[in-house]
Amino acid sequence: MLWPTYVGNYVYNEGGIATLQVVEDQLCLSINGGSWQTLKAVKDDLYDVCDADPPLTVGFLPFTGGQATYIVLNASPWTRVVINVKALNPTLWEKYVGTYSRPADRTYKVTLSESVISICNTDIHDEVRCIPIDNTHFASEWGVFEFVVEADGQVQKLIQIDYWMFQRQT
Repeated sequence: MLWPTYVGNYVYNEGGIATLQVVEDQLCLSINGGSWQTLKAVKDDLYDVCDADPPLTVGFLPFTGGQATYIVLNASPWTRVVINVKALNPTLWEKYVGTYSRPADRTYKVTLSESVISICNTDIHDEVRCIPIDNTHFASEWGVFEFVVEADGQVQKLIQIDYWMFQRQT
């Protein structure tokens, strides 16, 4: 059985974080902290997500020994990431709270409550809760966000999906 080699966290800059885990003797998938969805084997390295709407397929790229390094979710590559939970320090995240914007684009308001970073798009009044990957990178359904900590410890930039840069306003 290959399941133990598949279990873990995988990140995709535009998609956030996917977690594979065995739940009640079934290989299951959770995307960005959502509910667990059971996977049904099509082949040893290819699974369909049961009752997914729209349909979702999970493929495992060939690897030698150890853990799977990559998965493919509906043709998008996700890379295994190890989250060191003991190294996460929510007190460091307090300096991320504020408003970040990008000219002629959107504005994000970052909040921290009960050790959870949330990001609100103030233009459309929609908010996502983020899952920490490390102390500067956070995953959500809007992709991966990075808080850029300057040499002096200040945070003036927020980067979304390794591409869009937002300047701190407050």
